[in-house]
Amino acid sequence: MSLLSKKAVVLMLMAVASLGALNAQAAKATASDKAPAQKVSLLGGKFTFTLPKGFIATPLPAGDAATGTAGATGTMYTNQATKTVVIAAENTIPGGVTVKDNDGQFLDSAVSNFATEQAAALPDFTKLSEKSLTQKARAWGCAR
Repeated sequence: MSLLSKKAVVLMLMAVASLGALNAQAAKATASDKAPAQKVSLLGGKFTFTLPKGFIATPLPAGDAATGTAGATGTMYTNQATKTVVIAAENTIPGGVTVKDNDGQFLDSAVSNFATEQAAALPDFTKLSEKSLTQKARAWGCAR
């Protein structure tokens, strides 16, 4: 085979491989784009919200006793187009502590401990903001 035809074969193989890669990328984008809006429900339906279309749900692995997360459940929602991740997770309260809805002391402590643990575990962790939500007249997510 001449040098010219070897170069042509190599270029053709590269072109075919590139087209295959483009098709794989296009398939990933369309899967996310076609995902419908999803309703997320936590706390036995007391807290619900709807994610816009484009988020794909992936169940999180179950927690384990060795890490103190036994009983934890959750789902990670990702949107490839907007590069957004939403994690909705629930866990049991350790030590048999019971709390009421809108228990300020417990919630403030939980937020503070979470931020401290994240900063210790992830060197590049930065808390950008914090917002409090309180809904009085009805439970979260209930239609009027």
